Amino acid sequence: MVNCLGITRDPNGRYMIVMKFYKENLYSHIKNYTKYLLWRDIVDMLHKIATGLKQIHDENLYHGNLHGGNLLIEHTNEGIHVRISDIGLHGQTNRNSAVHGVLPYVAPEILKGGKYTQASDIYSFGIIMWTLSTCMKPFSDISHDFNLAKRICAGLRPEVIKNNTPDAYLLLMKRCWHQNPNQRPKATELSNILSGWIAAIYHYPTSTISIQLNAINRVKCLQRLSSHKFIHPQAKYTSQLFGFPSLCDDAEFNNDNVRPNRLRAFTI
Repeated sequence: MVNCLGITRDPNGRYMIVMKFYKENLYSHIKNYTKYLLWRDIVDMLHKIATGLKQIHDENLYHGNLHGGNLLIEHTNEGIHVRISDIGLHGQTNRNSAVHGVLPYVAPEILKGGKYTQASDIYSFGIIMWTLSTCMKPFSDISHDFNLAKRICAGLRPEVIKNNTPDAYLLLMKRCWHQNPNQRPKATELSNILSGWIAAIYHYPTSTISIQLNAINRVKCLQRLSSHKFIHPQAKYTSQLFGFPSLCDDAEFNNDNVRPNRLRAFTI
């Protein structure tokens, strides 16, 4: 998580948190390193995010606005560090129909008017897994509006690239963005699974996950380079306040209901 350096006040008397400055977030890091990002790097970053999320959840707290813009990247001699920011600064939780966040990362139960929970953080983690596995922003080619929110409640998820994503990764990602919050893994389980993958990658090259990752690495890089760059003018990746009416009370979910539309690489 991001280190808090202190507290200050602006001229109007409002308190502000002083934090370390980071040059990159997840989006800019992917843009800068798309050609060099390997599956082992993706797994390592996800493990660090999951571990940070576990620390939050272990305190009986939740983040409430987890997305690529709130994941800050630091390059050190020891490697890449991922810091979770904007903790506790995610807007009002006692609301009627207003939703605060980045729409593609908001869990369907929140869009329906439910309260933020640790399980809704896990949903956001699943979308982050997709962002890293495709090097794209979710739903970048359509407007982030009521219609998208309604479709998410009905089971819409970003399009999965099955041929370029390891089976174990796909399974975990789909568990994270499951429609039923009770079916999503806990942060502790996420951290443990990803820790096991890291151990397999570096110490057990003949393991199933290692073989899958190594086989896909080159194909994955070629797919990234061949993607078209486009982003819809109404696709917003900074936190917004959405005033949605009641959504999808009777929506049915099919966990294989994913976007059939074409994939689009993102621009910053």
